Amino acid sequence: MTKQSRSNPFICGVRMRSNHFKLEPPIWTPLGGACSDYLQAPGCGFLCGEINFVWTSLYQPAATSQKFHFHSDHVNSLSGFLIEYEQLYHC
Repeated sequence: MTKQSRSNPFICGVRMRSNHFKLEPPIWTPLGGACSDYLQAPGCGFLCGEINFVWTSLYQPAATSQKFHFHSDHVNSLSGFLIEYEQLYHC
C-alpha cells in the first residue's frame, strides 16, 4: 500500500498518468470481471490488464493523505507498471 501525503492544504488532488501498465488481464465470471493482480486507486476501482490511463483523484476536504493499494499473486509475472503522480492546485 502506498500513501500519497498532502504536502499543503492548497493541494486539492492527485493526477495519475500511466507510462506503462501491464498486469494479468481480468478473469470474466458470470458476475463480471475480477482481477488477480491489480492497483486500487481512490475513486477509480481496480485496475488490471494492459491499459493506458489518466486519472484524477480529489482529496476529501479534511484529508491529509490518499491510499493506493497494489496486489499481486504468485501465479504469473508480467512487466508491471510505471505511473507518474502530480499534485494539483486547481481542481
